[in-house]
This record gives sequence, C-alpha cells and structure tokens, in this order.
Amino acid sequence: MTKKNHRFIDSVGGMVQCLPGKKEEVVRCRFCIHSSQFREGGRWVPSPGRAFCLASRTTVDVDLKRVSAVCCNDMNGEGFSSIFSIIS
Repeated sequence: MTKKNHRFIDSVGGMVQCLPGKKEEVVRCRFCIHSSQFREGGRWVPSPGRAFCLASRTTVDVDLKRVSAVCCNDMNGEGFSSIFSIIS
C-alpha cells in the first residue's frame, strides 16, 4: 500500500471528509468498496466489507466508535460506493 494509491482520511466525531464539501458517517465506510482499512486505536484493521468482496474473509469486527482514520483508495473522487452493488 503506497500513499499514491490510497489516502488516509481522519475521522472526527464519527465523520470523514469523503469528498470536498461532502462528509460521510464513518459507519458508511464499512460498506464502501473504497475503504480498505480502519485505524482503530493504534492499529490498522482490515475493512470487513473489502475482505468479504475479496473473499479473504475476516473475523475481526471494527469498533467504529474507536476509528480515528480510514484508508481509502478512492483517488478519482467517486465518493461512497456500496459493496452491495457488487455482491448483489
């Protein structure tokens, strides 16, 4: 994972600046195809939604109340895109 293909978005008060002028609740990131990891406390936790889509399954649940940042690979400014559009 390089800085060129991911951006790290701080979570403040349970919100992230998804796009310029558009904030999203961090809970939505859990189901977004662009989020790959969550910084929970001092460690990065794989996104459960991403793991499901990649069939690399994870049993770790993310405590969204403790998330301080999201690792996002949306470098084209698409914004939130639900994983459910892929798996349905």
